[in-house]
Amino acid sequence: MSLSDKKKEEIISAVICDFNDLVYWIKKAIFEVFGEVPPETDIYLDNFLNNLNPNMHYYVEAPYVDKFYRDTYYLYYSTKHRAYSRYCIRVSLFSIPIKNSMFRETEAIKLIQQKYCGYFVIRPTFPKLIGRTAINPSATKLESAKVRLCKNQASVNGVKFEVDAYPYSSQDEETTSCAEITLWNVLEYFSSRYQEYSPVLPSQIIKCLSAQSYERQTPSHGLVSTQIAFTLKSFGFGTQMYMSNTKYEHGEFFRQIFYDYILSGIPFIAIIENEYISHAISVIGQESISDKMVMSLKGKCSFLTKTNSYIDLSDIARKFVAIDDNHPPYSLYDFNNPLESYNSEKFKNTHIAGMIVPLFNKVYLDAINARRIVKFIIEELEHESIFGVNNEYLKRIFLTSSRSFKSHIANSKLLNESAKNAFIKRKMPKFVWVCELSTREKFIQGKALGLIVLDATEPNENIFYSLIFVAINGNFITQRDLKLRRFDFSFSEINLFNNLSEV
Repeated sequence: MSLSDKKKEEIISAVICDFNDLVYWIKKAIFEVFGEVPPETDIYLDNFLNNLNPNMHYYVEAPYVDKFYRDTYYLYYSTKHRAYSRYCIRVSLFSIPIKNSMFRETEAIKLIQQKYCGYFVIRPTFPKLIGRTAINPSATKLESAKVRLCKNQASVNGVKFEVDAYPYSSQDEETTSCAEITLWNVLEYFSSRYQEYSPVLPSQIIKCLSAQSYERQTPSHGLVSTQIAFTLKSFGFGTQMYMSNTKYEHGEFFRQIFYDYILSGIPFIAIIENEYISHAISVIGQESISDKMVMSLKGKCSFLTKTNSYIDLSDIARKFVAIDDNHPPYSLYDFNNPLESYNSEKFKNTHIAGMIVPLFNKVYLDAINARRIVKFIIEELEHESIFGVNNEYLKRIFLTSSRSFKSHIANSKLLNESAKNAFIKRKMPKFVWVCELSTREKFIQGKALGLIVLDATEPNENIFYSLIFVAINGNFITQRDLKLRRFDFSFSEINLFNNLSEV
């Protein structure tokens, strides 16, 4: 059925196709809705579409009203001499072949709702055509990774759908640069996942930035790190900035806290630099840790005590997953040279100069101080032989909500009812820092042998204020009246906690 015939009837045109015909139908819709198909369209579409799973099936609809593009249209594009369309094109993805009749049959609707994999929007901002996007990683070529996702809702052909995805969009290079887009997708993620935060449109970000700028915000010339941090703070976050340069206090621990926040499931903004460029991306996950990676840690340790050695999980060399407006969603990056896959020479030999973490505003204990307290607790309790003798522990540290942590404990098959009650009935703040202790062999089995839990709302580094409990080797240690108290405890191991979704 012709898109142009339907357009004449002033109704939404729709075409169902597979991957082989997708570019043809997208370009046809581009011509009919935007009035032109610039020569660079093929290159840009190929860069995005080649990252998709070729077994997907597509529902192409036009014209489509996209709230994200409409916001920038009325803010900026409608004021230009050249005419820009107000409309977009939307492409929805399904993991099975679909037919129009399936959107009208009750049982078929249930099936396609289960097989829905998200959508991407095509907007008239040549050459950066890809607009607001929410695609589940299963519809991409990403394999063996763990990422943070949120619920995204859409209505296609009258049917409501929901997909787990991380928000994505390319920059349009006029109203938004990499920094504004990265800010938007982080804010969009939090508003989709937590009721404490409201959705934010590009015009609201630009208005916020204008409050501390002496220059106009459109056309965009990019942002510096402090402007990004200021914007996050303005929208209600307890922003924390870290720089990798070792002249700063946190530079020495930068790699460790980088992966601590990944394990915490907190999307954060990484600033990547070399002598030519500065670029912002959202870090949302990591490559899955293989058994071989874990066993390769033999002989490494982050610190030694008189009786035991402690290996840090952050010492495992693995790539991280990021949302980069210059690349398709869910791309993998090397920590030491993150932009090595870029073709341009100006992107070579880059490094991560810093990161900006949007913490909940009542989290006062950050990753660096949580690490310090964990180390101090271990050293103090080893005098009591709590951690045994001549052991080699693998440790990892992360931030999570006490609600998620207690739910994990309640569902653990390795704990008896008494042990579960001891953890769950313990008073905890809304957020806690958790250190899991394991051996390499137990970690491969998905098990931890010990837990250290800290109050994330307590900035005082004195362990008597921040410690909630330690559980290891049949011991349960807590503090009361500024004194450590120890009890015998029927606890030997627990499943590892997971803040990320497996791809």
